[in-house]
Amino acid sequence: MALSDRIADGSASERRRSRSGGASLPMVPIDSTRPTLSHPDMHRPPSDEAPDDASGAGLDVDPEGPRVAGRHRPSSLPTDVAEGPAPSTRVRVLIVDGDAAAARAATQVLRRMGGHRVTTFTDPEMALRYLDVTGADILLADHDVPGMRGSELVRQARRRIPGLPAILTAATPSVEMAVEAVRLRVDDLLIKPLVAAELLDKVADAVARAGSSGRERVLAVGAHPDDVEIGVGGTLLSHRASGDQVTILTLSGGARGGNKASRRREAEAAAAVIGARLLMEDLEDTHIRESDPTVAIIERVITEVRPTIIYTHSINDVHQDHRNTHSAAMVASRSLPYVLCFQSPSATIAFRPSRFVSIEHTLEGKLEAIRAFDSQASTREYLDEELLRATARYWARFGGGTAVEAFEVVRDRRRPSPTSLASSAPKVTHGDTRFVVSG
Repeated sequence: MALSDRIADGSASERRRSRSGGASLPMVPIDSTRPTLSHPDMHRPPSDEAPDDASGAGLDVDPEGPRVAGRHRPSSLPTDVAEGPAPSTRVRVLIVDGDAAAARAATQVLRRMGGHRVTTFTDPEMALRYLDVTGADILLADHDVPGMRGSELVRQARRRIPGLPAILTAATPSVEMAVEAVRLRVDDLLIKPLVAAELLDKVADAVARAGSSGRERVLAVGAHPDDVEIGVGGTLLSHRASGDQVTILTLSGGARGGNKASRRREAEAAAAVIGARLLMEDLEDTHIRESDPTVAIIERVITEVRPTIIYTHSINDVHQDHRNTHSAAMVASRSLPYVLCFQSPSATIAFRPSRFVSIEHTLEGKLEAIRAFDSQASTREYLDEELLRATARYWARFGGGTAVEAFEVVRDRRRPSPTSLASSAPKVTHGDTRFVVSG
């Protein structure tokens, strides 16, 4: 049914709900004890465990479906419903709704019945800051959230995560609202009060459609600020041009190379050029370990991002932090199907790439990102633009065109045929990313 038809049918739907006994979501207050986002640079999301002492109405479950119960009785939920899927496979839902009671009700359904990870905000600006840092798999936004229309919130969220599934909710929908939703290509428009079963179905459908879209979730892991940009910056720009999600994890602040605060600002500026989400840890520069805490940090980010592709340092490198980052990433990514290693300025002659990516149309963007590290430019010869251009030109001997980034393939369980290798790369009309097997 078209969105405009659904709105026209809204009042009839409400009458049918009241006659059939279908359950709307219970209206209960958001627990004031839940942690909230206090700083845009936080790396861990608020706890997604539903509190056991929530006041107000709760949910009961019986064979006829969910209905409002008179008291909070989590023990009445079947074990499989209460536990939900494994933590690594749960959908991350971001709810933005000025109606705290409605948000809390949706949160309870999605957590307890869907097993999803849910984070809720009443402030859209705070929600966008959270999205910058932590990301999400789907956005559930009220159209009339105070401070920003839901449609604008969807636009801004998708600038951060292209293709992010989004569902709009509204208590008083209109045809104009439906037309706007269609133009935005939101996944659905739900009329309040929400029905539990419908909400669960729509969230599942939206995430499933996004999962079949062919977009990649890319994680690039570097030891220091500028490592990722030098090694894989052009390829990341091509990923972003094709709508892929890109996250950069930098393990140290690079204190041995300059002021940490300055280097952080430079890393943030470079990530903005690429269009990537930046996560920065604070391991000691030149003393990054190949075991914990490095492995634990990368594992945590992998659980959060759920990457389909990982780029990191090569083991063939004279810098101990680069080698140890490689070793830690190999342990943390052991179950992932596609792992590639980029070339650093300190890579040895043993660096033996077998996959080559054309960055003809993203080389200038890569150089712009590297220029953000201006505190290093005067002391680091490897940041010289002519050297960077020459390196890209050299690898073009193997990958074609005039500029290429080269990668060692650690693992490729996708096993594409030689005629379909290009399918491993982002599909873009400019910023062409072509993978070519050599040898």
